Amino acid sequence: MKKVLMMLFAVVLFASCNKEEREPQPQKEQKHYSLSLDVAASTDENGYKALDHLKYKFQNGEIKPALVPGEEIEVYSQVLAYKGSKIENGFSRKFKWRVSDDGKKLYCKQTLNDVTFNPNNYDKITLVAGIHVMRNIQSSMIPIPEDNKVQVFTPTTSSTEAFSMKVPYFLSEVVLKKDAKGVYVNKQLANNKFKPKGYLLKVHVKNELNEPLSLSGVQTSGLIPDVAYIPDMSGLIVDILTKNRPLKGRYDTSYYTNRKFSFSKDFTVPAGATSSEAFLMWLPEMINNADYLIDLIVKDVPSQAFYVSKLFTKSSPSEYVEGNMYTVTLTVRPIRNPLEYLSKYAVNKDATDFLTNWDDFAP
Repeated sequence: MKKVLMMLFAVVLFASCNKEEREPQPQKEQKHYSLSLDVAASTDENGYKALDHLKYKFQNGEIKPALVPGEEIEVYSQVLAYKGSKIENGFSRKFKWRVSDDGKKLYCKQTLNDVTFNPNNYDKITLVAGIHVMRNIQSSMIPIPEDNKVQVFTPTTSSTEAFSMKVPYFLSEVVLKKDAKGVYVNKQLANNKFKPKGYLLKVHVKNELNEPLSLSGVQTSGLIPDVAYIPDMSGLIVDILTKNRPLKGRYDTSYYTNRKFSFSKDFTVPAGATSSEAFLMWLPEMINNADYLIDLIVKDVPSQAFYVSKLFTKSSPSEYVEGNMYTVTLTVRPIRNPLEYLSKYAVNKDATDFLTNWDDFAP
C-alpha cells in the first residue's frame, strides 16, 4: 500500500515598521504565513487499529477500521520547523481529516493561517498528529467506554456491523522534504502510519458451573481508571511522541470505586463451556493481577456460589506489548462447600493422620 505525505506552502509576507522611541508608533504589523497543508496517512488493515470517532468492524477475529469514504475525523496536528538546535512550533490545532475515496487512508487539505515561521528559512519541516490524544496540549485522555457500555461480539456478528471505540492513536514525527515542484513530501514512507496506545483485550468467559450463566455486564475496581494521560507532559508534543512514553491511568474518584459497564448485548455461557462470544476492554496500562478486582454481572443469579479468575496469564505487565490486542479468558469457578474437603475417614488415636481403612484403627 503506497503511503505519501505532502505539504504545499504559500508564504505571504507583511511589512512591519519601527519608529524611534518616544514618537507615536502605529501598531506593529507581524509577519504572517499562510500554509496550505495536504497530508495523507494510511491505516493498517491487519490487527488492532482503533481511531477515535470512527466506526470499526469485527472481521475474522480481528478489529479493523470501517472507514467511510468522505467521513471527517478530528485529528490533533502539529507542524514543526528545525534549524540546527532550534525548533519552531509553527502550528498546533485540532481539525478535520477526511477518509480517502478508497476507505484506506486519512488525509488533510487545509490552509493554515498565522503560521509562526517561514519554512524556507529552516532545514527541516515535520508533522506529528494524534487521534483522541488530548483536548489541548496539557489535558488528559478519557478511556471510559462510551455510555459505560462494553462491545460484545457473537458468532453471528456481521463484518458490516460497525461500532465506535475511544482509543488514542498517534502518527509519529514525519519528516517532509521539498521536491522539484516545491512541494513538501514524505520521504520516510514506513513512518506514515497511525499507531495505537494502550492495550485492547478480547475477553471470553469460561463457565465451570454445572448450570448456564447469563451475563449482562462486567464490573471492576483498580483496572479501568477515570482518565488516561501521558506522564511528564512538558515541552513539545514531538518530544512526547518520539520518546514513545507509555500511558498511565489516574483516578479522580477512588482507586477502590467499583465501576460497572453493561454489555452491548447480553449472552449466555452453557455449563462447562467457553463462550463463543467475547467482549472488548481497552486499558491505558497493564497492571499486576494482584492490583485489581474484576467480576461479571449476571442476569439470573445461579444456584451455585462462584468466583471469577483474573485476566492476565503473563508473569509481569512488562511482557505485554503496547498497541496489541490480547485474547484472554475469565473463568467462572464454583465455590465448593467446605464440608466437601473433609475426609470420610476417622483419624487415628493420635489425631496425626486420617484412617484409610478400618484395619488402621487402633484403639
